[in-house]
Amino acid sequence: MSLQPPRALDKRFSPETRAALAEAFASDVKQKDLAREYGTSIRSVKRLLQRARTSGAEPDRSTRRRHEPECESH
Repeated sequence: MSLQPPRALDKRFSPETRAALAEAFASDVKQKDLAREYGTSIRSVKRLLQRARTSGAEPDRSTRRRHEPECESH
């Protein structure tokens, strides 16, 4: 069995597929589920999402909850 060198993410996934992956992630689909669905590793999903974030193609979805500052009662 011969091993083929890994192909670049840009060659494995079309721009439309990369956009769909980023959109699914923005809709709260977990990275491990995306990796399984798209037949790639979680690391590749993370790389694709990072590229989408830096290019502005994917909205920021922080895993931390943002809290409003508490108002003081007078």
